[in-house]
Amino acid sequence: MEKARTETEWLDIENRAQERTRAKLDEEIAGKGSWADRESGNTILSGLANIAGRGRYAEIKNRNRKLEASLPKEKERLQNPFTKQAEAEIRKLACELCP
Repeated sequence: MEKARTETEWLDIENRAQERTRAKLDEEIAGKGSWADRESGNTILSGLANIAGRGRYAEIKNRNRKLEASLPKEKERLQNPFTKQAEAEIRKLACELCP
């Protein structure tokens, strides 16, 4: 009789522990599900904004276009002083080598 009572108490303790674990996991699943729903909604809205030419991706595309357009000008701007300075150094070294 004592053995059965002890076993019943042990099973009750195990059941309560499993119920707490299940409740914790259910809360975690619900939290992750709502996060996934929000992310999915944000992705859909962002995609629609992209199609309409608005939103974050449209801003990135516009900025990239501007940067690509300014790249040749910037390259030329940086190249000219370097070329001039390199030519001056070459002339200086050439004059030093001449008798």
